[in-house]
Amino acid sequence: MDFNRPVKLKIDATEYLDLNSLANVRAGSDPLSGYKLESANYAAVQTAGYVDKAALRDGVNVTESYLGGRNIDMVVSVYGSTTGDFWDRIDALSSATQPMPQAFSANYGIRPLRFYQPSWNLAADFPDGVELDMNVRPVSLPVYGVSRRNSIGKPKDGFSQPVQLRFLAPNPRKTLSAARALASAYTTHRGSATVYPLLTKASCTAGQVVTFSWSSGGTSSTVVVTAIAAGAIAIDMETMGQTNCRLNHTSTTGDFLVYPGTVTYGGTSTASTIITFTEAWL
Repeated sequence: MDFNRPVKLKIDATEYLDLNSLANVRAGSDPLSGYKLESANYAAVQTAGYVDKAALRDGVNVTESYLGGRNIDMVVSVYGSTTGDFWDRIDALSSATQPMPQAFSANYGIRPLRFYQPSWNLAADFPDGVELDMNVRPVSLPVYGVSRRNSIGKPKDGFSQPVQLRFLAPNPRKTLSAARALASAYTTHRGSATVYPLLTKASCTAGQVVTFSWSSGGTSSTVVVTAIAAGAIAIDMETMGQTNCRLNHTSTTGDFLVYPGTVTYGGTSTASTIITFTEAWL
């Protein structure tokens, strides 16, 4: 995480709260007003897998594993030009970290935490670092202390207080803020973590069979779906959410992952059939 760049938490459909608005401010003659990120702690992530041999009967490979949630603890200094301004900043922070903020009922309170991660390998593409998202959900309101000394002295001299923020990332991966479409002969997954793609076709006839296939990291996957009605279809291979289509299990093979490195496209290669994936880092 680049502590000299904005660190933002999405609080509604269009607005972000900048948790590092004072990133480059060290001192000044006027009282400061805003937020300064002091530290971020990424907790360990437990790996779970299938260890029961009976799982083989259910069609599950005993070597399959997945990553659990990731706790993120952040310390943010809140500055107010006056005591009243400070409490307004605290109120804005508390509103942003409530479990179910406005306009997020469809996402069950999960929202992007957006920041820059410095990168030497990708310097040619991202001279200022890689802009990443971690989809997080607050697990507590801001934690801060208040004492009697806060209410004495000159009320217009400004005030600051460290505040603890706690989040849970159900998906521990840090993902690029924009997805990449795998529609040409090949492309590259520049991240370090495997990801699941989103498969879409803009227009289908009712009952049409559509094949998606790709290979990466020495592994090939083929997904065959049947459109239910005329129109667009989509299937999210991470959540197995299917829109206007159903999966043909007998013809579908592979682990459905996109591995880091070169990714080769196959299947029904048309302009309206697209495999989209979002590059990710751990």
